[in-house]
This record gives sequence, structure tokens and C-alpha cells, in this order.
Amino acid sequence: MRPVRILCALTAACAWLVGPSLASADPAPIAHTVVPYSLKSGLIANRENSERQVYSEVVNGGGVPWLRVGFGHVQLAPGSRLQITSLLDGATQDLTAVTLAQWRYTSAYFNGSLVRVTLIAAPGSTTNAVEVDHLIVGEWVAGTESQCGPVDDRVPSDEPARARLLNIGCSTSIYNEQSCLITAGHCTESATDLDVVEFNVPPSLSNGTIVHPGPEDQYAWSGQRQFQNSGIGNDWGLISVFANTQTGLMPFEAQGAMLTLGTTLPAPNTTLRIVGYGVDSGTRNQTQQEHSGPLTSVTGTQLRYQVDTEGGNSGSAVTTAADDVVIGIHTNAGCNVGGSGSNSGTAITQANLQAALGSFCPVDGGITCGEVMRMQASCSANRRLTVQIRMTDTSNNGQTVVAAIDGSPINVALTLQNGALGRAMRRVASGAHTVSLIDPAGCANIPDVQVTCP
Repeated sequence: MRPVRILCALTAACAWLVGPSLASADPAPIAHTVVPYSLKSGLIANRENSERQVYSEVVNGGGVPWLRVGFGHVQLAPGSRLQITSLLDGATQDLTAVTLAQWRYTSAYFNGSLVRVTLIAAPGSTTNAVEVDHLIVGEWVAGTESQCGPVDDRVPSDEPARARLLNIGCSTSIYNEQSCLITAGHCTESATDLDVVEFNVPPSLSNGTIVHPGPEDQYAWSGQRQFQNSGIGNDWGLISVFANTQTGLMPFEAQGAMLTLGTTLPAPNTTLRIVGYGVDSGTRNQTQQEHSGPLTSVTGTQLRYQVDTEGGNSGSAVTTAADDVVIGIHTNAGCNVGGSGSNSGTAITQANLQAALGSFCPVDGGITCGEVMRMQASCSANRRLTVQIRMTDTSNNGQTVVAAIDGSPINVALTLQNGALGRAMRRVASGAHTVSLIDPAGCANIPDVQVTCP
């Protein structure tokens, strides 16, 4: 069992739901250390008529398995960006002034101890600077395990809607088209530990040290959450994330999958299934695994079952094995290797959870074709293709329409700028490209746009 680190800033989003923790739970916080680091570029200008690299330095974490870069004072002129690249596997993340703020002035997780930080300045820009003042570095550790009965029966799985939640070390899942995620309340209570959602997690190292997916599979927490942590049967959490820095996609668009939420509870002895990122030995440590077992009892909103889970499984969806419908959220351990006891969770029917599912991240009625005025696209000299969509009025402010560049979706968020305007960018290859509006679908009034990049 892993202790829960309790630290909650009582915001309007969660204060009315927070209660005392009535039972220990089992996240598996990711072992790491924050160390000071000193790197400063000074103010750098780009006098050229095209973007160019104006600064590049290698950051050395000192033999650690993974690291994140922590930034101090950063100035990025419009169009300028930072590019962080792992020297171990070549994984890359691009950060603009906007996305750097979304990532709370840290980078994604990078495997290995060396990364290159590069400042790419916009044409004619003069106010560019980068400072690295700390690193978040991983520790070489191995997981431990326990289970229901003498054998750990979990097996590797590959469910696209499931994800690993860091730094707290929990499990989470996509539950609607808005890419919102469901997990345990004790996993979301500490804003300090709620940070990054990772999909498509690779195997860990042979000693159990975790390995991170590339930045294209990492999503920064948006700062939005709603949760309750009041013990077994009253422990749930909902969170949202920002679009990915590399793909511009939200998790549902990238993964193409979400869970089906149930509305009723099955009878005892129904076979249940839990998929999550529990600790283990070797390459399976905190990677996605699953196991199925019986529901032993339902008492109010408390579910009890004999399904193997470990520290790190907190927040895993509890589903019926037959049709994979969510009936609850795994929150607490209770099984032992002798075969007695049961693990437990919160039922999907819990009243506060049901209310939150309807209000926290609702799926709107959808933007109609009549609300879209026009779509335009252009390409810069550095092959950044910009999609711009203008609406008929400002009523859709804050919502998202979806375009596609050569069939690959890209979110276009609508903002109050000269009316209702959405703009999104993506780096593309040289040549001709087709931009289509795919959500709302079937808009005959919005034809495809053809654009050629140099």
C-alpha cells in the first residue's frame, strides 16, 4: 500500500466536496528529486527575415533515468518557440509562450539524462530569452507487489482510452468526446502532484524504473478538476487536460477511444475487469495491465471485488468484463496473498459523481454548420500551416471545432477575437495539402481549402 500525500487547495471547484479521508488508498507516487540548475541565454534578437535557431545548449541531469526541464525567466516573442530534445531517443517537444504557461513552465518527461534546449526565434524578433533554473529528475527504483491470492494474475494490456497519471502515480481514463478523464478523488486532491497524463506507456526498464512515452503522448493538466475524497464509496475525481503540444490533438482525438459509463450496478458474482498502471517487478512496473475477477458485494456506493490491483491502480475504471461498461472507480486495496479480503471502489451511481459528470465537462449539443462562416488556410515559409475558422457570432466562445489536414484532425479553439475566431497551427511537409472541416460534419457551405507549403 502506498500512502496518500494530502495537500488540497480548497478551490471553488472542490471545496464543497472535500471530506475526511476514511481509508488508506494506493497511488504510487513517481520517485523524483528537484535539483537546482543554472542556464541563461540572455536576451537574443533575430534580425533575419526567417525564423532561425539563436541559442542551443545541452542540459545534463547527471546519469538519471529521466528528467523534466524547469524554466525560470523566459521571453518568447510572438512566433518564437523553445524546442527540447532528448539525446537518448530523439523525442522532441515544442513550447510557445502559451503552451509553456499551460505546462506550468516545465517540459514534458524525457527519457535519459541529457536534453538539448533550443531557442528558435521568429523573424525580426528582439525579445527572446530562456532560463533553466531547476530540473525534475527521476530516481532508479523498482516496484513492489501484492495481490488477491498467492499469484499476481495481471497481464499486459493495450487499451487506448487508459492512461497513467503523474506525478501522483495513479490511473485514469477518457470518458467522453471532450477528452475529460475519470480517476480517484485521492489522486486529484493534491494540485502539487497532479501534473501530466501519459498514454501509450512503454515497458519499464528491467529494474522497474519507469520509461516515458514521447511528448506526443503526454498531456498537461489544465488546472480544472472536481473531486471528492471521503473514503470508500465516496472517492472519485474528474480532470481535463490541454491539447498536445506536438499534435494539437486532445486525447480522444489522438486515441480514438473512450469508456462507456454505466448507469446501474450488476449483481454480486458478476465478473469485473480492471485495467491500470499498478506497480510490479521489472518491465511491467507501472505499465498498463489488467485482471478480471468477481464482484463480491455492493453496499450503497461501495463496491468490493477480488480483482488483482497494486499501488498505482488507484483511479482505474472498474468495468463489467462482458461488455466493458464502467460501474465504478478503483480506490482501495484490501486483498491479501492468503486469498481473503477484497479490493474496493466507488460506484458510478454515487450522487455527487453523477452530478459532476453532468456539469464538469458536458458534451455540448454541437456546433451547427450554419454557425460556421468560413474557413481559411495559409502556410508560412517554415511550413507551419495555419487553419483559421470564423463563426457567425460569439456564442460559441470557448468551444472547439475540428478541422483535418490531409485527414489528420486538429482542434480549432474558438476565442473572442474580432468576433468568434478559431486558429490552429501545425508543421507540415512541403507540397500540397487539403484542409477539411470535420466537426461539425457535412457542411456544404464550408468547402475544403487547398494550400501549398514551400
